[in-house]
Amino acid sequence: PVQNFGDQLLRFRLIALINTQGGVVALYTNIVRLRINATLTYPTAFSPNGDGLNDTFGVTARFINKFHLQIFNRWGELIYYSENPDDRWDGTHKGVTVPTGTYALVIQAEDKTGRKIEQKAMMLITK
Repeated sequence: PVQNFGDQLLRFRLIALINTQGGVVALYTNIVRLRINATLTYPTAFSPNGDGLNDTFGVTARFINKFHLQIFNRWGELIYYSENPDDRWDGTHKGVTVPTGTYALVIQAEDKTGRKIEQKAMMLITK
């Protein structure tokens, strides 16, 4: 039986019980290892306008050990950085809300098995 679906690596084996004239015989498969892919989920737009809807940006991460998020403005200036996927960005840089527009984000991560992940995307900030 699979004990914990919260683990990225699962190991299991199947057992077949066969009734024979001499009794019950158990047949076992090899141990099967299954790796569940790590996931990084994030919106492609948000609106830090204080209306209580989509006011912050964040990443939902599953099976991630190491995490680096960078957000750049259109001139390539780093305006936000985090090493914690639970952090939320409020859309400010140096205490001022950034202008409406498109921003680049780069996520570099490592899952619990050591596999490296890099994702690049564009994000829209609206008011």
